[in-house]
Amino acid sequence: MKNIYTVHYWMMHVEKMIPLRLFLALFLLVCVSSINTFAQKEGIKVTGKVTDSHKESLPGVSVSVKGTFSGAVTDSDGMYSISNLSKNDILVFSFVGTKTQEVQVGDKTVINVVLQSNLVELDEIVAVGFGTAKKENLTGAITTVSAEIVENRPVTSVTQALQGVVPGLVVSRGAAGGKPGVDLLMNIRGAGSPYVLIDGVEGSISDLNPADVESMTVLKDAASAAIYGAKAAYGVLLINTKQGKKGVRINYSNNYSFAAPLKLPKQANSYEYAKYFNTASVNGGGMPLVSIETMERIKRYINEGDIPGTIPNPMNPVDWANTEYANANTDWFDFHFKDWALQETHNISVSGATDKTDYYISGSTLDQEGILTFGDDTFEKQTISTKVTSKLYDWLTASSNMRYSSRVVDMPTFLNQNLNMLHRIAGGRWPSNPVKDPNGHYMRVSDVTEIEEGGRTLDKNTGYMMTIGMKIEPIKDWVTEVSYDWNNTTWEQQYMHNPVFTYYGVNEQEFVYGNKEDSYYYTYTGTEEYKSPKIFSTYSKSFTDHNFKIMAGTQQSKTVYSRHNVGRKNLQTPLVPAINTAIGELTGGEAKGHYSTRSYYGRFNYNYKEKYLMEVNWRADGSSYFQDGKRWGFFPSFSAGYNLAK
Repeated sequence: MKNIYTVHYWMMHVEKMIPLRLFLALFLLVCVSSINTFAQKEGIKVTGKVTDSHKESLPGVSVSVKGTFSGAVTDSDGMYSISNLSKNDILVFSFVGTKTQEVQVGDKTVINVVLQSNLVELDEIVAVGFGTAKKENLTGAITTVSAEIVENRPVTSVTQALQGVVPGLVVSRGAAGGKPGVDLLMNIRGAGSPYVLIDGVEGSISDLNPADVESMTVLKDAASAAIYGAKAAYGVLLINTKQGKKGVRINYSNNYSFAAPLKLPKQANSYEYAKYFNTASVNGGGMPLVSIETMERIKRYINEGDIPGTIPNPMNPVDWANTEYANANTDWFDFHFKDWALQETHNISVSGATDKTDYYISGSTLDQEGILTFGDDTFEKQTISTKVTSKLYDWLTASSNMRYSSRVVDMPTFLNQNLNMLHRIAGGRWPSNPVKDPNGHYMRVSDVTEIEEGGRTLDKNTGYMMTIGMKIEPIKDWVTEVSYDWNNTTWEQQYMHNPVFTYYGVNEQEFVYGNKEDSYYYTYTGTEEYKSPKIFSTYSKSFTDHNFKIMAGTQQSKTVYSRHNVGRKNLQTPLVPAINTAIGELTGGEAKGHYSTRSYYGRFNYNYKEKYLMEVNWRADGSSYFQDGKRWGFFPSFSAGYNLAK
């Protein structure tokens, strides 16, 4: 009634403001205009043909009217026809692997469209070992991943971003499962992990912020990876980070997501579980494990729920019964695993470029919860990155690249000792075991007390990386790159174990398990410093249709490490875990050392009209790991190709 009243009120005021004849004339004018528009829409029919850049017909192209559900699909000859169009309508042409096009109808009745390929162009420049190359001129097995793919995936690590996007690259979980901060495993060739280089420097992919990645290249076969010698036996992963572009850009992004168990086992109820063990025992020539009385209690607990989950242990009346004497119905997988665990990521970056200098500065933070209900296992990660390149002269460019990363994993020692909680539950947790006794105390079999009071393990890892370099081009097409890489990694593990736990009996009497003298505190620290100067020079030359490129270089590195550990038993209080709060025997150890490598490498490329292709790689690696006289290994490769497209 309110809407009707409003319209009526408006009509009365219109009659007062303008004469009735004028109002009717305006109304008829609007109606005629609408009829003309409809007639105009009815009168336009558009036909046409859709082809690709090679003038081949494209069947199955979607031709739709923008903003509507109307449209058509091209036939086997690439032809289409659409009626009932207006001049203002826009036709949208879309097809897999091509760029979408939009064309306004206007006065046209025939619209032919050529769709351009949206696939990766063959003349794309991709990263290879110590340089770049045209994708069409490569003879090795190489796959590239662009920044768009990484940015569009809500991931917390670069390894996760690679999952499912690189053919032949297998990403999997290790024995530690899905604990917070655990690195994923990568496999390209053989059983080992690929050699990872970040902006040309050996580094840890775990320390990298996915938002900083510009592109990734995977060298899969011997022909492409041989330039990296012994370390490339299991493939190579080249990661290039972002750099500044024209203008000033400030970007902030965040990602709130959750992790959940993919598929937990469905545990049988306690009645079916007990029947299974009874059958197994009888078939083995023994007596049923679960008595008829207990089976009846299990059925009553499941159906009525009006009795406690256990009774005093017939074998030890002061304690509560478990397994074949208990009658609860507990889903231990549901009890110990959360439905979901929150994880959040924040990224901020400032970048820009002028005619001479470009810069990229970024920072990120990641907080991740574990999926186990008890113990509060967490993972925290922070990164800071700066990358500056400046063209000092036409022939000289200087660059600086620095990164900082911090990783902290905090979890109960019990979870650190028992790598896979899933297997622990599946291996011996009867559903008839109750979570709590009838007095409300956690049962020992639930593991809750040991998880929450058994001590904590803290892992800290801090990394600093710096690369300074110069690119020199004294004459055209001859480029020499000189750089000095420095990495410093420190790690610390604090490990506290408290084996003393209190449980309660039938009459609430306390039972203490474990020996205080077996409690201990252990700390492990280490540092590793990596230094590596390198230089390589590339010269390119073309004579008519003959194209040559030759590269040669050398690199050496030295790694100095220092590791210390100290531990002490008989911890007086788990509330203040430290060496000085323990009174047992003090133990410790120390390790120091260094190792070094030296390498010489080179590559020769030749192609004729970019049709006949050839590449030769050679590398010699020497390592101090081996005794004098047996320190050098040689890694040559040869590959050739023929470009069918040309």
